[in-house]
Amino acid sequence: MTEELQAFRPQLAQIVAVIHQATALIAVLSFAGYGLAVWLWFSAQPWLGLGIATVSYLFFRLYPLLSIQWARWRLADDEMARRAFAALEKAWEKRSRRTVLMEVDAWLRQTSENDG
Repeated sequence: MTEELQAFRPQLAQIVAVIHQATALIAVLSFAGYGLAVWLWFSAQPWLGLGIATVSYLFFRLYPLLSIQWARWRLADDEMARRAFAALEKAWEKRSRRTVLMEVDAWLRQTSENDG
């Protein structure tokens, strides 16, 4: 965890919370799509079911990118959040998004346990 990222603790907490919400929503929608696909498959419309299952799978595969973009969109009006995203992007240049976000999440949990 870099000092630059640590300076944005409240904003990073917001960003991580929005990313978790978006990921949960994407997972629910994807699995609802799978359920609809199964129902269509057994309702004598297998090709439509297969198409919906494929779209649901592709949607689920894009969840890392979609959840980050959703967080960026939701927090676009907050100048400090934009600065936090800029610091995250610098960290992403050196390491993967997943690794950086896991470190940020672990750091936020650790600091919240120490505070509380």
